[in-house]
Amino acid sequence: MPPKFRREQAEIAKTKFQILVAAILERSVAKEFAIARKEWKVSGVYFVDDTDSEDGRGQAEYETCTCTHYPIKEVITITNKLTRDKLIVGNCCILKITEDEKEKKKHQALLNAIKKHSFSKLLIETAYFQDHFISHSEYSFLTQKKKPAWVKPKVVELKARILKLYIAKYQKNAMKCV
Repeated sequence: MPPKFRREQAEIAKTKFQILVAAILERSVAKEFAIARKEWKVSGVYFVDDTDSEDGRGQAEYETCTCTHYPIKEVITITNKLTRDKLIVGNCCILKITEDEKEKKKHQALLNAIKKHSFSKLLIETAYFQDHFISHSEYSFLTQKKKPAWVKPKVVELKARILKLYIAKYQKNAMKCV
């Protein structure tokens, strides 16, 4: 890639980030981004793909991120805890808004679980400690190192239940732009 092209891309990315920051500050109580970003939390997640089109073959209705990036397929609704304002962001911008590394990893784990049915230890811990989706015995069962082959259907069933709970939690709060 020529250096000029990379520089142009960096300028566009910088401008998009400035648009995102301006939108967040406009809808936040705090007037500094470092403080304002802590007012926001993920309230909804959904995916858009070509099978979402009316005929199942054509172009789906993709969303536009608050930073103006189009199209976004992994749509994340964030809500300000103080003002109750909502914004739509994509998977890259949510990582820019989120300050805490553990939260960033949790967002990625949740997106992977919903999109690829891939579960990380962090998501299982969140399902137990934070969201209380599973019991202590289920948490112990999922985190034990060696499981006999006969328990595989139970693991699949339990992960499917957790996934359904996360989808229900985040999709009921997802906001589609009109």
